Amino acid sequence: MEVIRTETLDEALAQAGLALPQSLDIPAGAFRRFDDPQGHKGNKAAWVRPFPDGMGATFGNWRTDEAYTWQKSRDRAMTKAEAQAFRQQAEAARADAQAAREAEYQDAAAKANQQWDAAVPATDAAYLVKKAIQPHGTRQQGQSLLVPVLDAQGSIQSLQTIMPDGGKRFLSGGRMAGGQFWIGRPGPTIVICEGFATGAAIAETAGLPVCVAFNAGNLLAVAQDVRRQHPDARIILAADNDIKPEGPNVGRQKAQEAAKAIDGTVALPELNGDACDWWDVRHERGDAALKAVFNPPSRYRLLTGADVAAMPPIQWLVKGVLPATGLAQVYGPSRSGKSFLTLDLALAVAEGREWFGYRVRQAPVVYLAAEGEAGFRLRCEAWTRRNGRPLPDNFFMVMRQPFLINNPGDVLALADVIPQGALTIIDTQNRVAPAADENSSKDIGEVLQGAKTIADQTGGLVLLIAHTGKDPERGVRGHSSQLAAMDAAIVVAREGEARRWAVDKSKDGPDDAEHDFKLDVVELGFDADGDALTSCAVKRVAPAARHKPLTDTQRRAIHAYLDACEAGHGTLDDGGRFIGLHLEAWREAFYKTATGDTAAAKQKAFARARRDLVAESLAVVDNDTYRVITPDATIKEMFFSAMAGKRKKAGHFGADFEGQMSGQMSGQKVTISPEPDTAQCPGQDDEEAHEPGVSA
Repeated sequence: MEVIRTETLDEALAQAGLALPQSLDIPAGAFRRFDDPQGHKGNKAAWVRPFPDGMGATFGNWRTDEAYTWQKSRDRAMTKAEAQAFRQQAEAARADAQAAREAEYQDAAAKANQQWDAAVPATDAAYLVKKAIQPHGTRQQGQSLLVPVLDAQGSIQSLQTIMPDGGKRFLSGGRMAGGQFWIGRPGPTIVICEGFATGAAIAETAGLPVCVAFNAGNLLAVAQDVRRQHPDARIILAADNDIKPEGPNVGRQKAQEAAKAIDGTVALPELNGDACDWWDVRHERGDAALKAVFNPPSRYRLLTGADVAAMPPIQWLVKGVLPATGLAQVYGPSRSGKSFLTLDLALAVAEGREWFGYRVRQAPVVYLAAEGEAGFRLRCEAWTRRNGRPLPDNFFMVMRQPFLINNPGDVLALADVIPQGALTIIDTQNRVAPAADENSSKDIGEVLQGAKTIADQTGGLVLLIAHTGKDPERGVRGHSSQLAAMDAAIVVAREGEARRWAVDKSKDGPDDAEHDFKLDVVELGFDADGDALTSCAVKRVAPAARHKPLTDTQRRAIHAYLDACEAGHGTLDDGGRFIGLHLEAWREAFYKTATGDTAAAKQKAFARARRDLVAESLAVVDNDTYRVITPDATIKEMFFSAMAGKRKKAGHFGADFEGQMSGQMSGQKVTISPEPDTAQCPGQDDEEAHEPGVSA
């Protein structure tokens, strides 16, 4: 209770916005009531009780639930005894005021029940007719409508009388705090409003239960009571929009305070910028206006089999490979050519031309190159020269502009400039989230959310270019949630100079379709120093034979085979054609490099490797003479045949071979030199930098 220190009680009352009538005589120690200047005449909401010693008083306003203690100004501080006596008088005065208030509440409740019992069920009360609303359990006396003010237990504590002219008054002395009136039975969604007509309008149009709180100041108390009784309900505060030229919007403010206190929501009416409530909106705009607010379409719809059958087919960007909307990834190890492949894909989409035999729907493309702008420019120039036409007009690039995919501001700013329905390519995923922990579900979740936001905002597909980890067989590098979040994924692989891509995931299309390609070097001229400028362009090639990855033992066996041939143990027939290598010569060469601890272990390893190579069609055998075949073709017999003129007879080669055949293993592929390697782009780098001639 606030303490006000002034010379006189009148000054203290004035500070609290109250004023004693001049005709009111208040003896010391007496309890008196008088009108609140802000209420109607005769409200008697204000009260005062002076202390017997005249040195203080308590007073307050029941309408606003405010209470104060007045202490007469003194020239000195009160002694301990005086302070204790003052507190005792203040407590006694407050107790007297509360007792008087409770007695008045009881009297008002009794009068309210008597008046209610004497009334008849409302049917044609003037207010109902004027507002075109149903009675909803109210009663009437003559043409006046009676609305009961109930406590939390449903007992009548007061009455609201609504006159034929629309004037409203509450029973004098009745309790209003927490007073409420229900229209309908409480349910999963409950609406709380101020007035009866507003509540009736909402209940009749939306079919929702409504709790009437009678005024803005009572919204909080009623909302707290409703929340206690219905902890799981969705509660909507249907505010009055008390727009005024000056001063606060009390209806909106009180509704917002109540909603915040009970975790509810506010529905604020709007009607041409004027003050209004929800009855006004219904009157001006019809039932549909209220239904749109209080009965919005459900978040969920149950579909029948017929609904599913009638759904439109999936919209493809690249049919069977990439959908038109959602998230997708292209991933592969460094130097596999995935960025070159993705650029070729992007330009196919921008042109709407077929790509690797797949039908493509034309769409705008936005390619965000996170680094290496100069190299990217050369790639585009290489594509232009290779294809003999300029880049399409609806192919756009974002370069030299910082972008973080886990920064919501960057994401929304980028989405704002991307055309609707576009393919957006992020090259690379790691570069646009450099501080993210790729193995953290939280960090990767933020990256994926950024990509999804772009897809949602643009109504298109976002394609992320990503790396594989140390073990390419385990898929994309980082947290396992990535692939699960994708609508499609393309994996790019490289074996020596053989490159291929495959559909690793397609929610509504076939997986595992594989396609071979190569990177052709394109000469672009010379730089300022006279050095050649080159880059690469994708070229589709015929599919090569597929084999399982070679084991370490199989690779060792092939190396041993080539070493033995180079050492002079390879065999030619009488026509100078290479026949192969005898089992014993191969075994001897294998044992020299085998890692087994015992002869038995080496024998077992050689037998398994020899058997598996034959089973995989990487070797053939005839009378214990073996011929090893590379994953692409038979070992180049020409190098052995070239020596036919020097051989004495069918038998072993000697030193004349002069190292013209050198077996080298690169990954799984056996490459026989000196045949030149023309399939590489110059300047390849393990870091996949966007530099001229660098494959990514």
